[in-house]
Amino acid sequence: MDEQKLVDYDWNFEFVIGSSAVSTVDQPLLHLRLDLGGGRVSSAAAAPSAIQTSVVPLDVELDRSQLKNLISELETALSA
Repeated sequence: MDEQKLVDYDWNFEFVIGSSAVSTVDQPLLHLRLDLGGGRVSSAAAAPSAIQTSVVPLDVELDRSQLKNLISELETALSA
């Protein structure tokens, strides 16, 4: 089994003012897409010796407290 590595990422930030269920939300949200790669798959269309790397997208939506927790955990992992 190959180890998954970060290949690419994209993010955007939005501020939710309200929704159909709740009149006022006032909550910032971070949308984060991580493209993970490293798993290898062979393609029937490619030459037998050709190996392609599969990319698996991981989409995450975080509110303010979840983002703070993620940053804290990443800082802890970095210092370990």
